[in-house]
Amino acid sequence: MKVIKMNKIVVEQKEFSVENKNIIIKEFKNTIQDLHIIGKVNLGILTIPQNFVLNIYLHEQAILNIDLFVHLNNIKNQFNIYSKYQSKLNFHYSCIFDGNNFLNIYNFIQSDETEANVYVRAVENNGTFEIKAEGSVLEKTKENIYLEDIKALTNHNHCIKIQPNLLVKSNQVIANHNMTISNINHQELWYLESKGLNRSVAIDLLKTGFLKGILNLEEIKQEVKSFE
Repeated sequence: MKVIKMNKIVVEQKEFSVENKNIIIKEFKNTIQDLHIIGKVNLGILTIPQNFVLNIYLHEQAILNIDLFVHLNNIKNQFNIYSKYQSKLNFHYSCIFDGNNFLNIYNFIQSDETEANVYVRAVENNGTFEIKAEGSVLEKTKENIYLEDIKALTNHNHCIKIQPNLLVKSNQVIANHNMTISNINHQELWYLESKGLNRSVAIDLLKTGFLKGILNLEEIKQEVKSFE
Protein backbone atom coordinates (compact mmCIF):
# COMPACT_ATOMS: atom_id res chain seq x y z
CA MET A 1 0.00 0.00 0.00
CA LYS A 2 1.34 3.41 -0.96
CA VAL A 3 1.53 5.84 1.97
CA ILE A 4 1.31 9.55 1.24
CA LYS A 5 4.05 11.45 3.09
CA MET A 6 2.54 14.42 4.90
CA ASN A 7 4.08 17.51 6.49
CA LYS A 8 2.51 18.45 9.84
CA ILE A 9 1.92 22.17 10.38
CA VAL A 10 0.23 24.67 12.71
CA VAL A 11 -1.72 27.39 10.88
CA GLU A 12 -1.35 30.80 12.53
CA GLN A 13 -2.33 33.23 9.75
CA LYS A 14 -6.01 33.77 8.99
CA GLU A 15 -5.46 33.64 5.20
CA PHE A 16 -3.64 30.46 4.16
CA SER A 17 -2.88 29.07 0.69
CA VAL A 18 -1.84 25.54 -0.25
CA GLU A 19 -0.54 24.68 -3.73
CA ASN A 20 0.31 21.16 -4.92
CA LYS A 21 1.18 19.83 -1.45
CA ASN A 22 0.37 17.00 0.96
CA ILE A 23 -0.03 18.34 4.50
CA ILE A 24 -1.59 17.59 7.86
CA ILE A 25 -2.84 20.51 9.92
CA LYS A 26 -2.30 19.79 13.61
CA GLU A 27 -3.90 22.99 14.86
CA PHE A 28 -5.65 26.17 13.72
CA LYS A 29 -4.85 29.28 15.78
CA ASN A 30 -7.86 31.20 14.41
CA THR A 31 -11.52 30.36 14.89
CA ILE A 32 -12.30 31.84 11.45
CA GLN A 33 -9.95 30.55 8.76
CA ASP A 34 -9.68 31.16 5.00
CA LEU A 35 -8.04 28.37 3.03
CA HIS A 36 -7.16 28.72 -0.67
CA ILE A 37 -6.51 25.56 -2.70
CA ILE A 38 -4.41 25.74 -5.86
CA GLY A 39 -3.47 22.69 -7.92
CA LYS A 40 -3.72 19.23 -6.36
CA VAL A 41 -3.76 19.10 -2.55
CA ASN A 42 -4.12 16.23 -0.08
CA LEU A 43 -5.00 17.68 3.32
CA GLY A 44 -5.57 16.08 6.72
CA ILE A 45 -6.95 17.89 9.79
CA LEU A 46 -6.56 16.48 13.30
CA THR A 47 -8.11 19.14 15.57
CA ILE A 48 -10.52 22.06 15.24
CA PRO A 49 -11.22 24.90 17.70
CA GLN A 50 -14.53 25.62 19.38
CA ASN A 51 -16.92 27.69 17.21
CA PHE A 52 -14.68 27.08 14.19
CA VAL A 53 -15.46 28.40 10.69
CA LEU A 54 -13.35 27.24 7.73
CA ASN A 55 -13.85 28.94 4.36
CA ILE A 56 -12.41 26.77 1.57
CA TYR A 57 -11.81 28.39 -1.83
CA LEU A 58 -11.11 25.96 -4.66
CA HIS A 59 -9.41 27.85 -7.46
CA GLU A 60 -9.90 26.90 -11.11
CA GLN A 61 -8.97 23.27 -11.84
CA ALA A 62 -7.99 22.69 -8.22
CA ILE A 63 -8.31 19.20 -6.74
CA LEU A 64 -8.72 18.85 -2.98
CA ASN A 65 -8.83 15.62 -1.01
CA ILE A 66 -9.52 16.66 2.57
CA ASP A 67 -9.80 14.24 5.47
CA LEU A 68 -10.80 15.37 8.97
CA PHE A 69 -10.49 12.93 11.83
CA VAL A 70 -11.54 14.74 14.99
CA HIS A 71 -12.91 14.13 18.47
CA LEU A 72 -15.76 16.54 19.19
CA ASN A 73 -16.74 17.55 22.69
CA ASN A 74 -19.26 20.42 22.75
CA ILE A 75 -17.91 21.72 19.44
CA LYS A 76 -19.70 23.88 16.88
CA ASN A 77 -18.03 23.95 13.46
CA GLN A 78 -18.89 25.23 10.01
CA PHE A 79 -17.34 24.69 6.58
CA ASN A 80 -18.10 26.98 3.64
CA ILE A 81 -16.83 25.59 0.34
CA TYR A 82 -16.64 27.67 -2.86
CA SER A 83 -15.93 25.77 -6.08
CA LYS A 84 -14.55 27.35 -9.25
CA TYR A 85 -14.33 26.09 -12.85
CA GLN A 86 -13.29 22.43 -13.26
CA SER A 87 -12.46 22.02 -9.57
CA LYS A 88 -12.92 18.73 -7.72
CA LEU A 89 -13.50 18.12 -4.02
CA ASN A 90 -13.50 14.96 -1.91
CA PHE A 91 -14.48 16.12 1.60
CA HIS A 92 -14.40 13.37 4.22
CA TYR A 93 -15.35 14.29 7.79
CA SER A 94 -14.96 11.54 10.40
CA CYS A 95 -15.60 12.16 14.09
CA ILE A 96 -16.27 10.68 17.50
CA PHE A 97 -18.47 12.91 19.61
CA ASP A 98 -19.32 13.62 23.24
CA GLY A 99 -21.48 16.41 24.61
CA ASN A 100 -23.58 18.64 22.34
CA ASN A 101 -22.13 19.25 18.87
CA PHE A 102 -23.07 21.01 15.64
CA LEU A 103 -21.68 20.66 12.12
CA ASN A 104 -22.72 22.89 9.22
CA ILE A 105 -21.43 22.27 5.70
CA TYR A 106 -22.31 24.75 2.95
CA ASN A 107 -21.13 23.91 -0.55
CA PHE A 108 -21.52 26.64 -3.18
CA ILE A 109 -21.18 25.49 -6.80
CA GLN A 110 -20.40 28.73 -8.60
CA SER A 111 -19.07 27.62 -11.96
CA ASP A 112 -19.13 24.84 -14.59
CA GLU A 113 -17.72 21.30 -14.71
CA THR A 114 -17.12 20.96 -10.98
CA GLU A 115 -17.41 17.86 -8.80
CA ALA A 116 -18.02 17.89 -5.05
CA ASN A 117 -18.34 14.75 -2.92
CA VAL A 118 -19.14 15.31 0.76
CA TYR A 119 -18.88 12.33 3.10
CA VAL A 120 -19.62 12.49 6.83
CA ARG A 121 -19.09 9.60 9.26
CA ALA A 122 -20.02 10.25 12.90
CA VAL A 123 -19.85 7.85 15.86
CA GLU A 124 -21.49 8.67 19.18
CA ASN A 125 -19.43 8.08 22.26
CA ASN A 126 -21.87 9.78 24.64
CA GLY A 127 -23.58 12.86 23.32
CA THR A 128 -25.71 14.55 20.68
CA PHE A 129 -24.92 15.76 17.17
CA GLU A 130 -26.78 18.04 14.77
CA ILE A 131 -25.59 18.05 11.16
CA LYS A 132 -26.71 20.48 8.48
CA ALA A 133 -25.48 19.88 4.94
CA GLU A 134 -26.43 22.29 2.18
CA GLY A 135 -25.47 22.24 -1.47
CA SER A 136 -26.23 25.27 -3.64
CA VAL A 137 -25.91 25.04 -7.43
CA LEU A 138 -26.19 28.42 -9.10
CA GLU A 139 -28.45 29.16 -12.05
CA LYS A 140 -27.04 28.62 -15.59
CA THR A 141 -24.12 26.54 -14.36
CA LYS A 142 -23.65 23.25 -16.20
CA GLU A 143 -22.05 19.81 -16.07
CA ASN A 144 -21.65 19.76 -12.30
CA ILE A 145 -21.74 16.78 -9.94
CA TYR A 146 -22.69 17.06 -6.28
CA LEU A 147 -23.02 14.26 -3.71
CA GLU A 148 -23.79 14.30 0.01
CA ASP A 149 -23.33 11.00 1.88
CA ILE A 150 -23.90 11.22 5.64
CA LYS A 151 -23.86 8.25 8.01
CA ALA A 152 -24.07 8.30 11.82
CA LEU A 153 -23.62 5.47 14.32
CA THR A 154 -25.21 5.71 17.76
CA ASN A 155 -24.24 3.89 20.93
CA HIS A 156 -26.63 5.16 23.56
CA ASN A 157 -29.51 6.30 21.30
CA HIS A 158 -28.97 9.95 22.11
CA CYS A 159 -30.14 12.57 19.63
CA ILE A 160 -28.59 12.66 16.16
CA LYS A 161 -30.25 15.12 13.81
CA ILE A 162 -29.40 15.47 10.11
CA GLN A 163 -30.79 18.27 7.95
CA PRO A 164 -29.99 17.90 4.23
CA ASN A 165 -30.80 20.71 1.85
CA LEU A 166 -30.04 20.81 -1.88
CA LEU A 167 -30.76 24.12 -3.62
CA VAL A 168 -30.43 23.36 -7.32
CA LYS A 169 -31.16 26.17 -9.78
CA SER A 170 -29.67 24.47 -12.84
CA ASN A 171 -31.03 21.50 -14.78
CA GLN A 172 -27.55 20.46 -15.96
CA VAL A 173 -26.34 18.89 -12.73
CA ILE A 174 -26.21 15.48 -11.07
CA ALA A 175 -27.12 16.01 -7.41
CA ASN A 176 -27.74 13.29 -4.80
CA HIS A 177 -28.12 13.01 -1.05
CA ASN A 178 -27.79 9.85 1.06
CA MET A 179 -28.35 9.67 4.80
CA THR A 180 -28.47 6.87 7.39
CA ILE A 181 -28.55 6.73 11.19
CA SER A 182 -28.06 3.33 12.78
CA ASN A 183 -26.88 1.41 15.82
CA ILE A 184 -23.99 -1.05 16.02
CA ASN A 185 -24.71 -4.00 13.73
CA HIS A 186 -25.51 -6.81 16.18
CA GLN A 187 -24.76 -9.56 13.68
CA GLU A 188 -21.29 -8.14 13.06
CA LEU A 189 -20.79 -7.72 16.82
CA TRP A 190 -21.87 -11.31 17.47
CA TYR A 191 -19.49 -12.55 14.77
CA LEU A 192 -16.49 -10.75 16.28
CA GLU A 193 -17.38 -11.98 19.77
CA SER A 194 -17.65 -15.53 18.43
CA LYS A 195 -14.02 -15.20 17.29
CA GLY A 196 -12.91 -14.52 20.87
CA LEU A 197 -12.98 -10.72 21.06
CA ASN A 198 -14.59 -9.22 24.12
CA ARG A 199 -17.50 -6.85 23.54
CA SER A 200 -15.65 -3.55 24.09
CA VAL A 201 -12.81 -4.51 21.72
CA ALA A 202 -15.30 -5.72 19.11
CA ILE A 203 -17.27 -2.44 19.32
CA ASP A 204 -14.06 -0.42 18.99
CA LEU A 205 -13.13 -2.41 15.89
CA LEU A 206 -16.51 -1.80 14.28
CA LYS A 207 -16.29 1.91 15.04
CA THR A 208 -12.80 2.15 13.55
CA GLY A 209 -13.98 0.46 10.37
CA PHE A 210 -16.98 2.78 10.19
CA LEU A 211 -14.76 5.86 10.47
CA LYS A 212 -12.11 4.74 7.98
CA GLY A 213 -10.97 7.68 5.88
CA ILE A 214 -10.36 7.91 2.15
CA LEU A 215 -6.75 9.09 2.07
CA ASN A 216 -4.93 6.25 3.90
CA LEU A 217 -3.13 8.72 6.15
CA GLU A 218 -1.12 6.67 8.62
CA GLU A 219 -0.76 9.66 10.96
CA ILE A 220 -4.54 10.00 11.15
CA LYS A 221 -5.15 6.29 11.56
CA GLN A 222 -2.87 6.29 14.60
CA GLU A 223 -5.26 8.72 16.26
CA VAL A 224 -7.91 5.98 16.32
CA LYS A 225 -6.74 3.97 19.30
CA SER A 226 -9.72 3.71 21.60
CA PHE A 227 -13.24 5.00 22.10
CA GLU A 228 -13.49 4.90 25.85
